[in-house]
Amino acid sequence: MKKTTYIKVTDRFEDFHRYIDAPEEVNFLKNLHRHLFHVTVKLQVEKIDREVEFFIFKKDLAIYISWLRTDLMIGGNKMSCEMMADYLAKKIMSKYKYRDVEVEVSEDGENSGIVEYRQ
Repeated sequence: MKKTTYIKVTDRFEDFHRYIDAPEEVNFLKNLHRHLFHVTVKLQVEKIDREVEFFIFKKDLAIYISWLRTDLMIGGNKMSCEMMADYLAKKIMSKYKYRDVEVEVSEDGENSGIVEYRQ
């Protein structure tokens, strides 16, 4: 039996985005609108005694979110939740190499985009 151990951290941030190619029935999404984005990250760890410390990992995640918010604004706020999750996963994997990573980004804790990378 194979065992995989993960840690999970969460964060949230307020920002705006839009869905430029929204279908007609939800065309209001083409306009810039506010959300409280919730981020949940699962990171694979090898040891079961804080190989990656929660507070340190959350600090790293906060930095990656600040970069995301800058790139989101520069890009015209066109990132979907899935795109944001992928962006954050790639940043996490650049520091925490050779680990499984799952990132979920939701709009207001309701609808989510999830990206998972398995090593």
